[in-house]
Amino acid sequence: MPDELEPASKEGLYTIEGCTWLPDPSSMGPASGTHSGTVTAASEAWCQTTQTYRSDYVRVPYFTQQAALDVFGLTQFSAIDNVSQTHLCNVVTIYNKREKVYLPVGTPGYTQYQKLALNAISTDQYAQSYGVVSGLIMGPQGSVITTQPYFDQQIWDDTKHTEYELAQVGSTYGAVSACDYWDALGTVWMNGTDNGEPLSSYIIDRNFWMEAEDWDRPYKKLQTFGVGGNLYTMYGAYNTSAEDAWNDLPNGKQRLMDYIADCVTGFTSSGVWSRLVVPQPLVSNGYSTIQDGDKVTQNTYYDIKRHDYT
Repeated sequence: MPDELEPASKEGLYTIEGCTWLPDPSSMGPASGTHSGTVTAASEAWCQTTQTYRSDYVRVPYFTQQAALDVFGLTQFSAIDNVSQTHLCNVVTIYNKREKVYLPVGTPGYTQYQKLALNAISTDQYAQSYGVVSGLIMGPQGSVITTQPYFDQQIWDDTKHTEYELAQVGSTYGAVSACDYWDALGTVWMNGTDNGEPLSSYIIDRNFWMEAEDWDRPYKKLQTFGVGGNLYTMYGAYNTSAEDAWNDLPNGKQRLMDYIADCVTGFTSSGVWSRLVVPQPLVSNGYSTIQDGDKVTQNTYYDIKRHDYT
């Protein structure tokens, strides 16, 4: 088997042209107006609510079958491996905030819906292209970002409004630095949010491997079964022409909307089994699967009805 290829320098993820707002909670300044606690005769309490979303994804090989040529990527992975199935590995960040501020009497109410954009990259981490990336084709890697945050401003009502601030990061994959098929006590889970790992670390099954051979590797990325998010599974060798959005913009838009909704459900679901994995698992060491204690806390604030897909 040939030596592992070194990943090429990854193209930077970017916002759409003309976007001046980055969906990073640390970049969000305080709301306009006077903060809670400072009240004047000419001010009144207002409720300001905002939310943002970002997902970074990379398409990765999952299953392989015997091949004949020596190629690395999303179509073939060695002299004996054809890629027979690929998934998306997603790292998702959401942010919700509500605060009580004091604004001048007579300030108007205001609602601004959240807008998002797809930033697809045409090549994988080995600088290989898999066809044209345009429209709503997601490509071998990229991101979905908030270009305009949801923002709502209304008179504060003590009977229904409470302040909160919640920033969360979750992943559909976990990273294992040591995993013994015969003795799960040796399993050590690492931070799984690096989407730049070698593609070989994502392969869960080669059709000629024994189970023990599959597990007994020094490092691998594991899709954490029972975890939320949208894997967008594709069968066979990957090519952009096989995506739902190829020559079908409505179908591609629906696929992207479903992808975003499923990723959000990875935070909002009441069932812990369907939530995403925290960046650095701790409870799961010694287990071959992610435990409930390493799933993200349920987010009861995020609402996809605030998205504007027009």
